[in-house]
Amino acid sequence: MNHKRTQSGQGFMIVGLLLMAAALFLAGFNLWDDWRAGEAAQRILAALPLLEEVQPAEALVADWDKEKELPQVKTVDGNCVGLLDVPALNLTLPVLDSCTVQQLRTGPCRYNGTPYRKGFVVAGHNYRTHFGALENLEPGDCVYFTDLEGNRFSYTVTSFQVLEEDAVEQMLSDEWDLTLFTCTYSGQTRFTVRCLLSDE
Repeated sequence: MNHKRTQSGQGFMIVGLLLMAAALFLAGFNLWDDWRAGEAAQRILAALPLLEEVQPAEALVADWDKEKELPQVKTVDGNCVGLLDVPALNLTLPVLDSCTVQQLRTGPCRYNGTPYRKGFVVAGHNYRTHFGALENLEPGDCVYFTDLEGNRFSYTVTSFQVLEEDAVEQMLSDEWDLTLFTCTYSGQTRFTVRCLLSDE
């Protein structure tokens, strides 16, 4: 009887050790993947031509040029359409043209639209080096998007939402000028930041 209990206890101990080893491996992989994603984004930034002159995009916003497409620069890691600056989070990131699983592992991606009209949506992975800290933003914080022609769009954070993963129509609402979103850690919902153009 005691022998069976000992064997049973040893079995549970082995299973526990295996689970701990798997958890450590997963944690280590996630840290490495986050670091890798940050390095990929920095590689794209380094490959971009310097924007010698940056100007407010007031004229473009006044016209809401729905036909204008975002200029692109091809890099080894993907086609970049601009830079996203979030000073409150100390983030400067490239924005890639297409939103695919592979591209999201590299940097934030254009999910829908352009800054030349309402309803511009940018998706990013919840890596610490990408959009993992979006929930730390506060209403009134500034967000900037600069296209590759040097047009700088200034936005102010106005509100936050948690949307279901299939709430595409809500995500694409043009009630806001810019939307940023990332998966929550459960992967079942999307943490969403809504922004409006500012006069800055």
